[in-house]
Amino acid sequence: MNFDLQTMIDGQMKALRDAELKYSPQMTVRDLLDALANFDKSKKLKLTDSESPTGFQSWRWRYAELSITYELGWGSSFEDQPLSDCEIDEMWDHAYECPCWWRPAVNGTLTTSTVWEFIDVLTSIIWKVMCWYKGGDFTVWESTPVWVATYGNSGCNLIGDYENTFIVWLEEKNGDVYFILQTEA
Repeated sequence: MNFDLQTMIDGQMKALRDAELKYSPQMTVRDLLDALANFDKSKKLKLTDSESPTGFQSWRWRYAELSITYELGWGSSFEDQPLSDCEIDEMWDHAYECPCWWRPAVNGTLTTSTVWEFIDVLTSIIWKVMCWYKGGDFTVWESTPVWVATYGNSGCNLIGDYENTFIVWLEEKNGDVYFILQTEA
């Protein structure tokens, strides 16, 4: 019998997080893709009148969840599954000589912030491995919760106080598609 404590802990943490999300209005990757399918693909996506999404990254509060960033230039890269000779240290960082470190990746940065580009990039990162905010890897699943935050932060101040902010819906307004945001209570 193979006893893997980390796998057991990960499974328990996932079950707890799934229970939290069961009654939450927070959108997952699949929820977001389904909602975006209802809009004209040429429309611009907006977080606010002055901010548009610019990419995807690991969410700082729970590293294995996805965040949409809105500071120009902050996107991320998403890798294929780690190689068999991957060298990850005790802090879950790739070693400098790790064969996974410099291999080609899918770019998670948005350039036009249209519905079509957002769907295209978000779809391309499902089942890809993403580097955590402080190292390590996680896989982006359709069930991964989606947040909004700038790089290095767990929240944003787009709708008031600087809080953990997530997407609950989308709506068309003034010819653009807006994310409807909510903060954690």
